[in-house]
Amino acid sequence: MKKKFTIAVVDGKGGGIGKTLVERIKKEDLDAEILALGTNSA
Repeated sequence: MKKKFTIAVVDGKGGGIGKTLVERIKKEDLDAEILALGTNSA
C-alpha cells in the first residue's frame, strides 16, 4: 500500500511565492495532502 504524505508550504512574506508553490505542486498530481500556511500583516 502506498503511503500518502503531507507537504507543508510556509509563506511569511506575502510575495505570492507560497501560492505559486502550491499551484505547481497541484499540477504534479501527487498523492499528497498540501498544508498551506501563511501570514497576513497589515
